[in-house]
Amino acid sequence: MDHLIHEALHIAIVAGKNNVDFYRSAAARVDDGGVRRLFERLADEEAQHLDFFLELYPGPEFGDLQSLLSKPPHLTNPRHNALPADLSGSTGAREALELALEVEDICLDRYSVLVEAIRVPTVHTLFELALDKTLRRAAVLREEYLQFNKDGRLDIPRRLRVIGGRSHGNQECNAAAGQDFGAGGTSAGQRL
Repeated sequence: MDHLIHEALHIAIVAGKNNVDFYRSAAARVDDGGVRRLFERLADEEAQHLDFFLELYPGPEFGDLQSLLSKPPHLTNPRHNALPADLSGSTGAREALELALEVEDICLDRYSVLVEAIRVPTVHTLFELALDKTLRRAAVLREEYLQFNKDGRLDIPRRLRVIGGRSHGNQECNAAAGQDFGAGGTSAGQRL
């Protein structure tokens, strides 16, 4: 297997495990039932992606999905470490949703780069699928986040208004995330 593909799959597996840990921890800490169920569902979706990446990964270092998921969270996972111990009330749910949007934004950036870089059809398609699912999760999180805005105004922190700062040429996916990139798209890291 090509070194680039091996490394891309390794990165995706580590990131996927970190995301599963983040969503599981957030679900355990938030007391809003709807947000808790959303995080539990997102953890399950991330685990499914992880399983696909594990099937293509040639090395034995991660083991199977169940053994990987049973390992404790990695101590250097910044999003997991950013979760406050107390996520009670609407403020806690809102804070957890902000962090979740940041998690998805990082994934969008990562998968956008990998979709552009990887040309092996099976792996490329897997990263396209991951990108599409991430865009859809980001859109759901954004809508849930807006539920916590009492007066109906768009009150998303400025850094979270654009979900995914990279143009990857898929206007349908961009639309699924509630974005309008226009004809030119956006450049890497561009934010409103």
